[in-house]
Amino acid sequence: MALSGRIVQARAAQLRSAGTALRAVWPLLVRTDRPLTLVLGVAQAAQAVIPLAELWIAKLVIDRLVSALRTPHPSHAAVAILWLVALALILALLRIVAGEVGTYSRQVLAERVTIYCSEQLLARVQLLDLETLERPNVRTHLQRLQEGLFYRPAALVFRLVSGLQGSVTLITSAVLLLYLFPICLPLLVVAALPYAAVQSSAAVDSFTLSMGQTRPTRTAQYLASILSGPAEAKEVRILGLGGHLTHRYRQLLAAHQATIASLARRRGLRSALAALVPAVAYAGVFALLAARALDRQITVGDLTLYIGLVLRSQDALQQLATDLAGVVENSLFLDDYNSFLRITPTRLQPLRGWAAAPPVRRDVSFDGVSYRYPGAEEDALHEVSLQLPAGRTIALVGENGAGKTTLVKLLTGLYEPRSGTISADGIDLRSVDADAWRRQIAVIFQDFIHYALTVRENIGFGQVDQLQDRERIAQAAERGGAGGLIARLPAAYDTMLGRVMDEGAQLSGGEWQRIALARAFIRDAPVLVLDEPTSALDARAEFETFRVLRELTRDRAVLLISHRFSTVRLADYIYVLERGRIVEAGSHEELLRFGGRYAELFELQAAGYQ
Repeated sequence: MALSGRIVQARAAQLRSAGTALRAVWPLLVRTDRPLTLVLGVAQAAQAVIPLAELWIAKLVIDRLVSALRTPHPSHAAVAILWLVALALILALLRIVAGEVGTYSRQVLAERVTIYCSEQLLARVQLLDLETLERPNVRTHLQRLQEGLFYRPAALVFRLVSGLQGSVTLITSAVLLLYLFPICLPLLVVAALPYAAVQSSAAVDSFTLSMGQTRPTRTAQYLASILSGPAEAKEVRILGLGGHLTHRYRQLLAAHQATIASLARRRGLRSALAALVPAVAYAGVFALLAARALDRQITVGDLTLYIGLVLRSQDALQQLATDLAGVVENSLFLDDYNSFLRITPTRLQPLRGWAAAPPVRRDVSFDGVSYRYPGAEEDALHEVSLQLPAGRTIALVGENGAGKTTLVKLLTGLYEPRSGTISADGIDLRSVDADAWRRQIAVIFQDFIHYALTVRENIGFGQVDQLQDRERIAQAAERGGAGGLIARLPAAYDTMLGRVMDEGAQLSGGEWQRIALARAFIRDAPVLVLDEPTSALDARAEFETFRVLRELTRDRAVLLISHRFSTVRLADYIYVLERGRIVEAGSHEELLRFGGRYAELFELQAAGYQ
């Protein structure tokens, strides 16, 4: 198939997609705010019809004046003319009121549609499992939506409402022209078709371009974050990367600008050429009207009315073409948005429904568990079997890339094993509601979040339903070793943390880690996962943390991941992971006597302190 044929087919498919999305626009507006949508529709219709009524009154006034001037007593027509002027004033006031009501309704509705779409998108994201969210195509799709979400739904409302007003104006004008001057309307409509086609085609091209620019835009945004981020500032300046990264950023923006400029040039040239057709048609209509007036076939008032109708029809047709192009472009975004809402999570609910999460009185068990990332050639975990008994601390040791983080994600239900089973007290977790199971687990990830919120929220998020329980939050802070730190802050538990806000207090890595430990300790969960929980703490703080940990975890199953063998040796039992497989298991003393991989890693680290 020729390239031009493929382009035509692609554009036809995009326009059909836009038509499908367009049919969903009004239901979207109604779901967002039905009364305001109705008010907006009435206001826009009034703004479309009133100017035409004003034209008709102007015709009547002019005809009355011309007729009166031909009589001996023109003042006799004054009363009738004044009544028409009064009616024109009333219509002008109504038009002003309708305009203000329409402007208010349009702006408020546009904001509410944006908020509604944002909430729906975030709600859908929360339903998707981590494996789905980590797919590159899903991440790109989501970023594309997030970039357009705060202007495209609003633009769609503005364009759609403007198009509604233009349609009412055009229909009303068409009815009048068909009644008064039948040959005029078909000529104007046919003349406007090339302009409308050019605008629609340009709208499709514009949206297609915006989709194609998602990846370079993401790259440019990433470079900008490196150049402006306070955390990256040290390394960027020490390594002298500013000039190099700025140059790459400038290249991306220049390429993007060149593409936009090329599209704008094509659109402008085609629009100008297409606009010549209606311009010639309108000139012909004016000539016909002037000729009829000279032959006294129409009155001066008729001529005024016809010229006004033709001009309004001209404006309405061109504006309608532009609005429809905007609707097409932004409804393509809506179609893209709806396609994301249709993404199904990898983990689907069992046919017989989820089971309740077990209390974990005995253990959590991995039995022959394997997992492979999509597109990977090897398993990240291969036939892993281990137990996390209640009341014991189990350590997981391995070099970077051994599969430790993958195992934690499987344990917390963020991933689902490709084979094997993970069970709690003998219940397969695949049959358990994932959210209910996660409420049974307290986790500190190595890359835990530094919430730019208050200390109380940073700790209370560990058990969000207890966010207002200040006594419990204070107890968790003491257990995590953060009590003294918080007492020194300006507003204690109400102190804002981080540098996002001007008044935020900046903490060191170790201080943030104590806050994260407190967040884990507030959660009354039978399973505790600690991924490098003391990596940023000094030796004294680490010792104190594990003293408290021993007291708090007597009845819990604890999984400890750490590269620090001073921490690992305190565990009751240790598993050694290597390339996704468990190669050794035992207590610290047993593994040292065995002289295998664990002993080698321990001796390497110990040698660094000698």
